[in-house]
Amino acid sequence: MIRRRSHNEGSIYEAPYGRWRAQVSLPSGRRISKTFDDRKAAAAWRTAQIKALQDGSFTAPERITLGQLLDRWMRDVGAHTLRPKTIIIYESAIRVHIGPALGHVRLNRLSPADLQQFYSAKLAEQLSPTTVRHFHALIHRVLRQAVKWGLVARNVADAADPPRRNRPQTAVLTPDQARTFLEAAREDRLFVLYLLAITTGMRQGELLGLHWANVDLEGGTIRITTTMQRLWKRGMVEGEPKTRAGRRSVAIASPLVAALREHRRCLLKERLFAGGQWQDHDLVFPNTIGKPLTPTHLCKGIRRHLEAASLPRIRFHDLRHTAATLMLAVGIPGKVVQETLGHADIGMTLNTYTHLIPELQRDGADRMAKLLTG
Repeated sequence: MIRRRSHNEGSIYEAPYGRWRAQVSLPSGRRISKTFDDRKAAAAWRTAQIKALQDGSFTAPERITLGQLLDRWMRDVGAHTLRPKTIIIYESAIRVHIGPALGHVRLNRLSPADLQQFYSAKLAEQLSPTTVRHFHALIHRVLRQAVKWGLVARNVADAADPPRRNRPQTAVLTPDQARTFLEAAREDRLFVLYLLAITTGMRQGELLGLHWANVDLEGGTIRITTTMQRLWKRGMVEGEPKTRAGRRSVAIASPLVAALREHRRCLLKERLFAGGQWQDHDLVFPNTIGKPLTPTHLCKGIRRHLEAASLPRIRFHDLRHTAATLMLAVGIPGKVVQETLGHADIGMTLNTYTHLIPELQRDGADRMAKLLTG
């Protein structure tokens, strides 16, 4: 027997074979309905449709376009679940790429072939495979939500193939090059920042957002709990690390502790010189009036020192790669390197860096030979 459970707006009733059907009446008098495997999903769909009718955002399922879905997802889901920088990246991808190409396509007519053609067109525009894969991931995520909302029966992105990721070659400094770089940067007011990057592998945002409150000079440790990122139209914004593994404690050796003490003394002199212009944010590496440094400042600095030392040009992030390879090269266990870098699992650490150090493979081969031959 079918049992109908009525509500003030719309209804939910038990359908044959243990399923549940939700129904909502439109202002025109027409009714829309959808069948679900459980009552909770049916109720969620019904509530979403009623809310859309009330706030004026409702569009008949057969007329909703991908562009409308993207806007709705960013408003109702993305705004509450994404990090600020990710929101900016997604909004840019939608505004510049996805929207103009596919925004007009109705959901019920969107096909895997449409997505495949979009990916090919973007590759032809010289966008990297990694960027196009990011577009695919965003579209797939939004269409998955559309399935949950009952707007489409299936996620057509499941049947589309994004391009293979093109991993850029990781650039690192050799031990001699690292020493040469640090010597070239020794007179820089940010010398200790470069030293920390090469010895601990701290990320750029972690260094820019480091506070003295998280530096224990007596215990020789740094607690990483914040990052600093530049957001469009908002400037430098402080946030939290992406993952739980990113919130970590990093040990620092006594020479680095001494360097940090001297750096703090220099900051006190800068603060006195700046007088009323100084803005105290408790940052370890502020600009000359106490405000957060920008990534552009660091990029210009590293480029200047590399050129002065006649070293290959690398990105600031490559100092992190350099730190990882140097740690592994001197025999620091992979698990310790993983925790120092803040990787979620050791596989990422070993897969990313061990192939960059031929000495590790040679050392392993020599140890195996000695073990078997005596």
